[in-house]
Amino acid sequence: MLNTFLLPFFLLLNIFHVNEVVVLSRANLSYSIIINSKTDYNLEVNEKTNFIDAIIDDPKFIDYIKKFSNKIPKKIENKRELKIKLEERGVNRVFIIHLLASSKLHD
Repeated sequence: MLNTFLLPFFLLLNIFHVNEVVVLSRANLSYSIIINSKTDYNLEVNEKTNFIDAIIDDPKFIDYIKKFSNKIPKKIENKRELKIKLEERGVNRVFIIHLLASSKLHD
């Protein structure tokens, strides 16, 4: 069974692999985990899109959404910081290992 913590991650993992416009206007993505997004940033985001307290491993993606919304998390600079954020969130250790392996951040 997929718990509520994992649901936003899997949903975001899937939507960021599409080539069409993804509408995230007014979406509440706070506390989501976005790792290794493969997107050309073909997203519709606005000032009501909420990424506060999301964990995002792509500083360029944060720069992109910052153009449209001020509800963004701080950038994560490396895998060490990412690991700390995931641990603070209470993510399972095995899942953290998989997320770190998938992350585009440097060590």
